[in-house]
Amino acid sequence: MQGEVCSMLTIYTQRGSRGLLGDDAENDYYDLNALAEAAGKEFIATGADLFLALDNEDTPYTEQNGLIKPEVQAEEKPLMDYCQKLIVLFDTEN
Repeated sequence: MQGEVCSMLTIYTQRGSRGLLGDDAENDYYDLNALAEAAGKEFIATGADLFLALDNEDTPYTEQNGLIKPEVQAEEKPLMDYCQKLIVLFDTEN
């Protein structure tokens, strides 16, 4: 696959009071609760950093976005049009 580019999106956030990703009210760009639903609330509740391969065959992100809020996109596109990998880093000081 020489010459191909793999784009990665990195989000730095805190866990919310319910063990989910940071509250949407604090984030103007990403629907982090939708990501928590897709990635699994049980896993996110551990506070472990996430690395998600969005380009797997069984991913819903080839057809839908589910992360970037529609109001900040020039046009609504599937998440795979923006990035192929997602890294979520949690603030460990809280």
